[in-house]
Amino acid sequence: MSQKDLSLALNIDLATSGFGKLSEGITEIKKAGIEVSDLESNVGKLSHTFDDIANQQKLITHFKELETQLDAVNAELAETEAKNKKVAAGSGGNYTQQANRIAKLKEKQKALNAELSETTSALNKAGVASETTSALNKAGVAMDSLAAHEQKLNNQCIKVTRQLDKLNKEAEELKSIADAKITLGLDSDDKARKELDAVRHAYKKLEKSGKLSSKELARATR
Repeated sequence: MSQKDLSLALNIDLATSGFGKLSEGITEIKKAGIEVSDLESNVGKLSHTFDDIANQQKLITHFKELETQLDAVNAELAETEAKNKKVAAGSGGNYTQQANRIAKLKEKQKALNAELSETTSALNKAGVASETTSALNKAGVAMDSLAAHEQKLNNQCIKVTRQLDKLNKEAEELKSIADAKITLGLDSDDKARKELDAVRHAYKKLEKSGKLSSKELARATR
């Protein structure tokens, strides 16, 4: 099965796993004193793109869940109102109980519509095209619009995972160099150099402060 056949959610999981692996690799490489600023910069840019995709997917999933809940509430409300009309016409039943149920369903309907509106606004802010979100409340159009946008996000996510694969290969090459440095003990030289630089910096700071005596400064240089 190719990556194109996978759902957006599964491709997002793959990308998340790829970022995690890459982060661990970079940490190990840095321990050996190897420069990874370019790699980290590229990962940061790619991560920003991926976060946008994941955020939109999360909002779309939430929108679909709200639509499902609203459909269920609307169906129950229609059924309850129909029953209430029969009760009012004298066909038996508890009119007050039905009326209370209708009031509660209308409150829930109002709350779901408000949340749907907020989610639609969030989708707009997240970068979903206005022509898609304007169709969200039109019956039969909303899901088609979202499905098309999800496919677009899926294609973007596939590109992200492919770029991640390239960055992971680059990290693997750097990791092999880092492992070689550790094997040869060269990483110890880097650590010793950093520690020495830190000591020199601390000494200069104390010397400039003027708060230590000449004896104390002399001891610090031993």
